[in-house]
Amino acid sequence: MTKNQITKEEIEKLMKIPGEIRGDALMVLLNTIKEKEGEKEAELFKKKMGELGFSFDKIDYLKWCPVGFLAISLLIMKEIFNWDEKDFFELGNLSFKMGFIPRILSKYFASVSRILKEAPKIWAKFHTSGKLELYQLNEKKKFTILRLKEYKIHPLVCNVNRGAFLRIAQYVIKSKKITIEETKCMFKGDPYHEFLIRWE
Repeated sequence: MTKNQITKEEIEKLMKIPGEIRGDALMVLLNTIKEKEGEKEAELFKKKMGELGFSFDKIDYLKWCPVGFLAISLLIMKEIFNWDEKDFFELGNLSFKMGFIPRILSKYFASVSRILKEAPKIWAKFHTSGKLELYQLNEKKKFTILRLKEYKIHPLVCNVNRGAFLRIAQYVIKSKKITIEETKCMFKGDPYHEFLIRWE
C-alpha cells in the first residue's frame, strides 16, 4: 500500500456525504487531467477509478452523481500523480475553462457585481449541497468575499474551489493581478468556508 492510497473505509465514508454534483462538473476534471498530465495519465486515472467501482464512462453530463465521487476522484489523483495543494488549485482553475460553465458565465459578462451576485445560482446548477453567497463586494477598494456554507466534503475540495472561484473572477475582472485566499475553512473549525478575492 502506498502512502496516499485510499482505503475502503474512506471510500464508504465519503460516499455517505449528503449531496450531489452534476456529471458535467466531474467530466471536466477528466478533461483537465488530459490537459495537465496527458492522455495516458488520464486513462490511468479512469482505470484506477473503474477498479474502485466508479466508471467515468457511465457518467451523464446532465445527471447528478454523489458528491463523494468528487472527493474520491481527487484522492485518486493525489495517489497517482502525487499532487499537492498548488496542483489541485490549478485543477479547479483550469476546469472552469471547460464544460458548460463558461457558457453560463458568458451571460453575466456585463459587470463584476452582476456575475458575483449570480454566483449562488451558478453554484446551484452544479451542486445540490452547499450554499454559496456573496458576503461582501467593494469595487472601490477592489475586493470581494464569498462564503460557502453547509459544504464539508474534503480538504482537497477546498483547493479546487479556490481555483474555480478565482477563475470566475478572472472572467470578469479586468486586472492582471487577482488573488484569492481561503480565510475561513470548515476543516479548521470555522462554521463555513470564506474566500477573499482581491485585485489591483
